Amino acid sequence: RLTDLLDKGGDEGTIASAGKAKGVADLFATPVRVTGAPFDLNGSYGTQELMGVVMQGRARFQSLDADILDLEIRVDGESTAAAHFTAQVTGTVSGERVREVREVRCRLTKTEGEWFIAQVEMVEVMRR
Repeated sequence: RLTDLLDKGGDEGTIASAGKAKGVADLFATPVRVTGAPFDLNGSYGTQELMGVVMQGRARFQSLDADILDLEIRVDGESTAAAHFTAQVTGTVSGERVREVREVRCRLTKTEGEWFIAQVEMVEVMRR
């Protein structure tokens, strides 16, 4: 679901973009803590702030395809879990194809029966 909300096939209106950003933000706990992020995005974010970051990031791309690879989830108890995966983003920025790959570790918390991402740590994958 997260990758579907991040994907962008071409021109998007403001309402569609805001709807996708809200959908992304709704998957995260408030606040969510982010570390190791590119573009100086480290910090704690509430829902509105996270929506702004998502909208701004997606706006840079003419097209965007996000994938989660090699997902591993470990449930630590009734209300906490850890996830580890490879995030791959490919797309077009200013007419140029780009590809970013990062290892991601997340802490999840369960609130009122729903799982939310509470912490995100990103590690850039070395390029060959």
